[in-house]
Amino acid sequence: MEIQCQECNGSGIVPVYRGCNQPPSNCCGGCEVDEFCEDCKGSGIIEIDPYEYIEKHREDLHEEILDLKDKLVDFFNKEIVEEYLLEVSKNL
Repeated sequence: MEIQCQECNGSGIVPVYRGCNQPPSNCCGGCEVDEFCEDCKGSGIIEIDPYEYIEKHREDLHEEILDLKDKLVDFFNKEIVEEYLLEVSKNL
């Protein structure tokens, strides 16, 4: 299974800051350079074992599923209420 690299957000590139002994007022802008992400080797994608990923992120995935369920319930309840109000308004 492939997922987007979390370290570089799928870009394959991360900013790296080099040490500098200059005060901020003397900044040349050269302390930050872009380098290939070490986690994904610059591809932006990481190959993982899906079973290992699920086991590692079980609680987070469970929370995401519960949040999505709540949003879907709210959405459909809103749609049902709006349809009902529309029908009632037609009958007035």
